[in-house]
Amino acid sequence: MRKTLLLLMLFSFCSTVLFAQNKNDETTLDELIINSKTKKKLKKLKVKGFPFYSYYSQNESIVTGINNLPKGKVKSVIFNFNNRYTRFVGQNFDQVNTSYLDMEFGILVYEMNDKYQLGNIVSNCEVKFSVSKDHKGDFKVDVSEIDFPEGHFFIGFKVLSETYKSDASFYVMLCDNDENVSYRTHKNYKGANGNDFNLEEGHLKMTLEIEQ
Repeated sequence: MRKTLLLLMLFSFCSTVLFAQNKNDETTLDELIINSKTKKKLKKLKVKGFPFYSYYSQNESIVTGINNLPKGKVKSVIFNFNNRYTRFVGQNFDQVNTSYLDMEFGILVYEMNDKYQLGNIVSNCEVKFSVSKDHKGDFKVDVSEIDFPEGHFFIGFKVLSETYKSDASFYVMLCDNDENVSYRTHKNYKGANGNDFNLEEGHLKMTLEIEQ
């Protein structure tokens, strides 16, 4: 009787140990699966062309058309601000008299129709970003929360901050090419057909980062 009782106790102990070991093995396996996710690559799409600089007043906007967008999730857009003089005078920039302002902008995204014209608005300043008056060069904006149309669309920004009436409160880099189409609003007149947008000769010189 004692032998039988001892055997039962030993069998129960071994079963408990094996069960605990199996649970530990399963947990470890789950962790390995989670940690083995492959990293996604980031592809860059650039709007290229001969660079020049422009500025806009409060409530004015500019958007540039993007075509042949690679498949993936648009994560960020990179603009270039307040770099008009540093490209030419380099380290002597402090000797140039500038009086930029701290600026706030809102991201604009529009659909593009089959005639490369503005369609319905997709995102109207839901994503905002601020650029310091001391900033010079590339500025990355996280736009991952925006649900972009597939293939082609317009993207740009609206000036939200108060600006000087006649002088530049900031500069943004544009470019000249025959590939892109851009529209802008102007504080002094309406666009064609009574809307606010007019064709713009320059295009935002920017880079889109797409996660694949």
